[in-house]
Amino acid sequence: MMKKTAIGIVSLLIFTLVACSENDQTEEVKKEISSEEKAQYIEKGKAIALQTFTALSAALSEKLQSGGVPEAITYCNVNAYPLTDSIAALHNVTVKRVSDKARNQSNLPSSFEAEVLAQYQNDIASGEQLKPVLKEVNGDVYFMAPIRIKPLCLTCHGTPDVNISTDNLALIREKYPKDKAINYAEGDLRGIWSIRFSE
Repeated sequence: MMKKTAIGIVSLLIFTLVACSENDQTEEVKKEISSEEKAQYIEKGKAIALQTFTALSAALSEKLQSGGVPEAITYCNVNAYPLTDSIAALHNVTVKRVSDKARNQSNLPSSFEAEVLAQYQNDIASGEQLKPVLKEVNGDVYFMAPIRIKPLCLTCHGTPDVNISTDNLALIREKYPKDKAINYAEGDLRGIWSIRFSE
């Protein structure tokens, strides 16, 4: 009798494990992103990136007009993250700007973001158009898109003694001791938007 009971318990455990395994596989299939969902993520990602860029650009332009480059640098150092985070909170996403030549060390890319950056650099070298990328990582969907250098960016990210004065470069070094985000030209790839949509 005890032997039959033990066999019954083992059989039940095996059945449960198999059933759970099958459920896990079903859940994975459900997480597949349809073409329609991909299009929606891309449109949302573009809109959020544009909203964030517009807000940051407007704030920096205002600071450049009122106090010049030093005020813009100081503003960016203190307020860029809170401004970006406030827009991210509106959309229930995480918004990052990452670069392989980061000014702020918090903007260094993850391994998959570095792959996208490298692919964009290859596309630029080949003369191909840069398109947004969607990637699923640990159940979250990431929208990634290029950030290109515009004329306004050069005052803080251009060439020292050409676009960036000695005093302004010293202030950048003071605020960002590990800065590598200089010597860009207009149109260069500055980095990428990385927007995470969590379940």
